Amino acid sequence: ALADRLPPEGEWSVVEIEAIIREVAGESELKPRDVFMGLRVAVTGRPVSTPLFETVAALGRPEVLARLEAARAIL
Repeated sequence: ALADRLPPEGEWSVVEIEAIIREVAGESELKPRDVFMGLRVAVTGRPVSTPLFETVAALGRPEVLARLEAARAIL
């Protein structure tokens, strides 16, 4: 669900990304922290990393989408 809702590269900001991730987490049956942890592991490959929203913003949309797709393929 998150991959479909991420903003286009031109609108890629930490504030926008955080709002979308929190919105998706709020709609999930999972606890927000579990959604954030799953995203963190999918994006960084580790359960502990730099701040999540800033990391997603720094990587850029194409890289984040590629990493989400790779994580989906593993699951």
